Amino acid sequence: MSRSGTYTLKGTIPDGTNFSDGIRLVCDNGNIEENFRVTKFEIFPNMNRTNNGTWTDTVLGAQHYLTVILALDEDGVTGGHGTFDDNRQIGHAVAYGTKEPDHLLISLDPDHIVVMDLWIGAYTVDRQDGSTGLTSVPINYRIELEKITTSDAQAVLALIKERSQTDVS
Repeated sequence: MSRSGTYTLKGTIPDGTNFSDGIRLVCDNGNIEENFRVTKFEIFPNMNRTNNGTWTDTVLGAQHYLTVILALDEDGVTGGHGTFDDNRQIGHAVAYGTKEPDHLLISLDPDHIVVMDLWIGAYTVDRQDGSTGLTSVPINYRIELEKITTSDAQAVLALIKERSQTDVS
């Protein structure tokens, strides 16, 4: 991985995933002083002909939210809770709608440092009972990273912060 300027990660979260299916995005080059900050986080469903091009197929009807989590470690994605209380989670996306994703909210924590790797995962949430379910179409993502240089102490503090406040039970 090149560590100069800006770097873009893009890919697709496969259909049929839930919160236990985190995807690792390798960012760690072994140098604790060369790190990243996520500057942009975008998602959209892969609405192609295999699902008749309908958003409803993505979220199993208007009763479900699509939830995507961007985290600093695997447990931040696979814990099954999208919450601002978990410092491992730095990006949250929620979308719903009856015919298309006409309601989309993306939140990115501006106060983070990516020292190791990123993890991304997606699942659906029933708006009435809170139960989670599988995605039914692939979800595209694009993440822009900015290279930052930190001291050893700053990187260690970032790792400690990411591990604090993680009890979301």
